[in-house]
Amino acid sequence: MTLWQRLRAMLGLEPRGQERQMPLYPPGYPRPRVEPTPPPLFPSYPTPDILGPIQEQREPINYLNLHLPDGSTVPIIPLLRLPLLTPGTWTNNSPSAGYVSWAGCQIAHEGQIYTITDGNTNLKYIWWDKSASPTTFQVSDTKPTLNPLEDLLIAYNNAGTAEFAFLSNLIQAGIIICQQLDVLSANMGLLTAGEIRLGTGTPGVDFTGIRIYKSGSTYRVGGYLNNTLRAYLDSDGALRAGGGDVILDENGIYMFCLASGAYLSRDAIKWMLDSLIVGEIYSLYTGTSPNRNPALYLRAVGEGTGTAAIVMRAGTREVGLIEVNERLYLTGLDLLIASAGRRIKFGDSLTEIWKDASGNLTLKDAVAGTKTEMQLASISQSAEASAILTLTITKQDVPGCSLSLGAGTWLVFGNFAFRGNNQGSYAIGYLDVGGVEQTRQAQWRPAASADAAAMANQLWRITLSATTTVKLQAKKSVDVGVFTAQNIYTNITALRTAD
Repeated sequence: MTLWQRLRAMLGLEPRGQERQMPLYPPGYPRPRVEPTPPPLFPSYPTPDILGPIQEQREPINYLNLHLPDGSTVPIIPLLRLPLLTPGTWTNNSPSAGYVSWAGCQIAHEGQIYTITDGNTNLKYIWWDKSASPTTFQVSDTKPTLNPLEDLLIAYNNAGTAEFAFLSNLIQAGIIICQQLDVLSANMGLLTAGEIRLGTGTPGVDFTGIRIYKSGSTYRVGGYLNNTLRAYLDSDGALRAGGGDVILDENGIYMFCLASGAYLSRDAIKWMLDSLIVGEIYSLYTGTSPNRNPALYLRAVGEGTGTAAIVMRAGTREVGLIEVNERLYLTGLDLLIASAGRRIKFGDSLTEIWKDASGNLTLKDAVAGTKTEMQLASISQSAEASAILTLTITKQDVPGCSLSLGAGTWLVFGNFAFRGNNQGSYAIGYLDVGGVEQTRQAQWRPAASADAAAMANQLWRITLSATTTVKLQAKKSVDVGVFTAQNIYTNITALRTAD
């Protein structure tokens, strides 16, 4: 039976007793059973001229019932002027991988049968467009816009497998409304609008779950808890959490700094031990723009009576340990304060230590409104004798025992290593301050008229208004015997003290 005869038999145009068959269907699909029923099933629809110019039907066109495999019956209006396909033969991955080929296909439309030229393609969409060419299939990777009265989507090339659009698993529609989709293909195609929502509650009220949607001009995947946006991924490539206070993007991790006194747990990086927070980093600031004062906090938390510590390492070597029980341990490194004038403070700045631009180290202790300061000289404020000095009855400078001291109050120590051999005379040590002899001296007399040696010491407290040279001098009282100041153990040391 020809396609034309099948169409006429299906529509009741052939004499009774003539075999009625539905058009060919893709392999593996059940064939519906069609039975004629008396009209009118749809009285409001006029009987269309389904075969175009053909007017020779000898009896009324019967309406049909389509009996589906599940036992249900669907009434059908007489076929409209739609293209009908005789599918012919289709071969997957032919003539090569990714291609589909067809042969022996025909299209019936408005009383005409068009034989389709055999062909093949590796493009996705295959359709018939009467206005473009009634004897060839059109192909493209772009989904075509079809005229349902003159065009017909034939198949979809799924990487070399022909998926038939006619009575197949493919659905083409502008809108699909249903209660649920039990089975979705792995390839969902392109979704350009709408929303995917997994969760409970109502958006804008009490929704908890995941939403994939468009927010303004930005596409977003958001996680909600009781309608509060907790974390989300935007189409700008940034991952946000903490209500947007934490951002991870191509430039790194950002955590927004909050005002002083407004610490929020969500804005801190935390380390956990089971359910216990054992450490965190966060930042606060004081002041207002453009003169804000940010501060970075590193906090360790002990469990129960345990001790929390912050340990610093350089490579594999531990270089520092900070205990929270009011003790500071530094292991393996020096404490360096690089800028002059910066201070180490204790308590409410009552006790401070700092070094000024001149290299002076100052210790200040202020209690109940009173202040006591002591500046400590550096090691350069000490000098030793560079040679042996033979004493005469005239004062002489001890070689090498000279210092240049800045303004302030100083304690000066003079140590003289005297040697002599006559009891009739004694050695005397002096301190000269800017050419002025100080009132106290260091003295030594031998116990007998024989060679002997001893140390003589003196301490002077001096106050200077400007930088001044201070030095040790020595002589013998009477010009008898031989007296010397030895270079070993003869020295001068100055220590700055409170003004």
